[in-house]
Amino acid sequence: MTAAKGFVCVRVNCTERSALAQVRASYGIKGLPTVVLFNALGRRAEEIVGAAETEIFLKKMDKVSQRGVFSPAVSEPKVQSSQWMDTHRVFLRNGNTVDGRLEEFTADAVVLGWDASTTVQLKTEDVDRVELITIRSVSTAVQEVNPISTGTDKARQVKPVAAKPTAQPSLDGDIRQRIEELLTRLSGASDERKERLRTEMRSFGAEGARYLVWRLQTLDNARSRWVMDTLGSMGPSGIEAELRELLSSARPDIRAAAAQMLAQRGAKDVLPQLLQMLDDREAGVRAAAASGLGDLADADSLVQLADVALDPDSIPSNQAVRAAVELAQRTSSEAALARHWAQTVRRASDGARQRIASALATLGAGRSEGTFPLSEIQEALITLMIDDEKAEVRAIAALALGEVKATASIPTLIERLSAETDVLVLVQICDALRLLKARDAIPALIEQLNSDSADARDGAVRALRGITSVKHLGTEYDEWNNWLSSRK
Repeated sequence: MTAAKGFVCVRVNCTERSALAQVRASYGIKGLPTVVLFNALGRRAEEIVGAAETEIFLKKMDKVSQRGVFSPAVSEPKVQSSQWMDTHRVFLRNGNTVDGRLEEFTADAVVLGWDASTTVQLKTEDVDRVELITIRSVSTAVQEVNPISTGTDKARQVKPVAAKPTAQPSLDGDIRQRIEELLTRLSGASDERKERLRTEMRSFGAEGARYLVWRLQTLDNARSRWVMDTLGSMGPSGIEAELRELLSSARPDIRAAAAQMLAQRGAKDVLPQLLQMLDDREAGVRAAAASGLGDLADADSLVQLADVALDPDSIPSNQAVRAAVELAQRTSSEAALARHWAQTVRRASDGARQRIASALATLGAGRSEGTFPLSEIQEALITLMIDDEKAEVRAIAALALGEVKATASIPTLIERLSAETDVLVLVQICDALRLLKARDAIPALIEQLNSDSADARDGAVRALRGITSVKHLGTEYDEWNNWLSSRK
């Protein structure tokens, strides 16, 4: 128990493999039981598969503990291309993130370098974890951008510029003083008290809201978040013009919040700015722009939004996948989105390929070939299942074939039962064949009962029972082989 004090223990139920396929795929679990140890930076450090002697287990835990915050697991960033570069992202315990080159990580401080002469220092106690990420590089000049792209133009490079100072809005002196007192009272306030202050702030109406927008860029992060949440909760309040000015703020959190608030207010005239923001340097801003485009339900933006799903940063990629699927469903454009992703998924990063493969399954479920490009989806998923270098991607692609009822993929799935070496992928192939009720796969599934992997055998039995409705046979090869012989 003493050795475990420095760890947070999480147990995951992996018995329902179909439902938890993506969770298992994310961590590359190949057998059970498996224990994965993460270091203080949130990175995978050690893995223990199967039963392990206490001494071995403790040595691995001690090894991870000794690495602590000084772990070398955070890789050195490098420039990937003229459009993308590696850097570090610090995840703070308050939910914010800070990007920069990791210069120092000690028990007391985390130091990030922004350029040759500028660094920012954070308290280690405020840091949750540090990850190596890939971001879009930024050119030195703002470029003109066509608000509606065909999806084939070169990637746009957008550099945010500082918002021009605006004149202080006209406001009764007594109300101004009350708002300033309210902002002061936020310091150290509990969540309940902050909510009471928010209710009081709403009573000042549109004039008070304009004053908050004017004060926003001069406030610290904590007060800025409260102000942005308050403005967002006020609904239409006649401050759209002021919010538009914030789209060019030098602060990424303000740019992101302004984009979301304007989109939630249905301000379709900001579509060109949101399309530009899809290429913002900050991942949070790209994610907010993707969310905003989804809220505005502009069908002409679907291709650009779908392309953000290919973003190597998981934050905008995740948001873009969700927003694109919702937009396609609201505008009856599911077929167009599925076709676009089927053609582009191979260009996506590892995590994005997983997300898009799952999204293709969502879009294709229950569809028929006459009204939907199922053959294109099937071809893309088969290619991922066979050729992708990441087992996690191959696994999700295999299961997706079953979920979209791609019956033409059955011969290929059967072939992969003997060709695939990764257990996780084999299990998902079995589940896909079960979903497809593939009776032609019965002999190959019975052969899987000779596998050395208990997971592979369990997957094969689950598929056999689902296809044949025979529930009384276990995992023994001879039992199923005799049953098959009796059926001939």
